[in-house]
Amino acid sequence: MNKLYRSLRNVLFTVLLLPAMNNNSFAQTYLFYLHGAIVENQGADAVSPSFSAYRYNDIIAAFSKEGFTVKSEVRKPDTDVKSYAQLVAKQINELLKQGVKAGNITVAGASKGAVIAMHVSGFAKRKELNFVFLAACNDGNFESYPALQFYGNILLMG
Repeated sequence: MNKLYRSLRNVLFTVLLLPAMNNNSFAQTYLFYLHGAIVENQGADAVSPSFSAYRYNDIIAAFSKEGFTVKSEVRKPDTDVKSYAQLVAKQINELLKQGVKAGNITVAGASKGAVIAMHVSGFAKRKELNFVFLAACNDGNFESYPALQFYGNILLMG
């Protein structure tokens, strides 16, 4: 396992387990995992010259193995950030209508996926939802999307 994969897995496991422990509830937990642009452009077996293999399928399998209901897909190249965020927000609203507690839903994104997750936060406007933004908290993203508004329990990393 490469270092990036282990770090990502450990951070997300911690963040995903905390809401359940705080609520004394181990109800079904949903994870929307939004990958980076490299997977969008190269597919699930993407390899970065700087960071090595992305290991998308391993990331999804690890969360599933731990009991999370993972919602994720390899997006098409050049996916529009806001349109995709609206799609995810709609899926979250469907879960809420089915009786899933907002605290049992986490949206985690890396790089471009984190930018999408940021928009999901603004579209969903639910303080009980959980969000993890990895590798996207930079001036360029905030300058590109100055109207971003965050709601929910948020962990920002890089």
